[in-house]
Amino acid sequence: SFGPFSAATGYNLLHQHVHSGGMFHNAQFVKGGTSELVNALRAFAESANVEIRTHSKVSAINVENGICSGLSLDDGEILETNTVVSGLDPQNTFINLIGASKLNPNFHTQLRNIKYRGSAARIHFALNDLPKINGISEDQMDTVFSISPSIEYLERASDAVKYGRLAENPYVEFTIPSVPNPDFGSNGKHVLSATVKYAPYHLRNQNWSDELKEQLKNNVIRVLENYSPGFSSIIESSSVLSPVDLEKQFGLTEGNLNHGEMTLDQFFFMRPTMSSAQYKSPIENLYLCGPGTHPGGGLHGTNGFNAAREILKR
Repeated sequence: SFGPFSAATGYNLLHQHVHSGGMFHNAQFVKGGTSELVNALRAFAESANVEIRTHSKVSAINVENGICSGLSLDDGEILETNTVVSGLDPQNTFINLIGASKLNPNFHTQLRNIKYRGSAARIHFALNDLPKINGISEDQMDTVFSISPSIEYLERASDAVKYGRLAENPYVEFTIPSVPNPDFGSNGKHVLSATVKYAPYHLRNQNWSDELKEQLKNNVIRVLENYSPGFSSIIESSSVLSPVDLEKQFGLTEGNLNHGEMTLDQFFFMRPTMSSAQYKSPIENLYLCGPGTHPGGGLHGTNGFNAAREILKR
């Protein structure tokens, strides 16, 4: 939610690129799309006799006297176990599924102090042709594009969060996934997927609406047109996901993709809280493995790897 002139944001920048070989936005694409990574993990897990359930919504994490004994499902089924690992954010894990009444008051206060404040939106464009991008050839399009002309540009865009409004000239990061994965499009058609900042969850004197999402989309199209002339003319359809949509559809508190802001006071031994920073929660038998733990968000799996190592120490 902060601009580049804010304290400690330089660390966040380095954190996101610590294993990028010195290259910013070093792109790694999964052949067939990100779902194929999920399918590969699922196949490996099932080869080790892991049972995976889908369409089985958890209604509660069962806790008595500070000890987790299992899960309750929406259909009334109770799963008893001596280890529960949550990939949800702290708000959903502790407040929504366990309940404040079963939490230590000091720990509850720590949880309530976690800042989420999502400020990213997602926009997907269905295109009837491959967009032309100034200075970029077709064989260079299987990468991540970032529209951030200057540090001052980013700082002005981040002012939107301070004032609870949309950025008129947003920061736009986008890919064209139909280039590395042609199956995403057909007959010369393509998909452009963009992450847009800054589009704050908390707005001043207004709420997220279809009209506001249309305004955001138009702002993004205008920015894209500066680098891809004629972009608006090849749009067939679009889908806009505001931070509120991300919260409703994917259960991300305040629409934060990282399960909590990636700020210096919510890193390392303070992520998600000081008493739950080593993947083991203050509740016996309950562990955390989501982006709300160290080292934060991103498609890297480090959180789960570290959590598994802690669980194996038992």
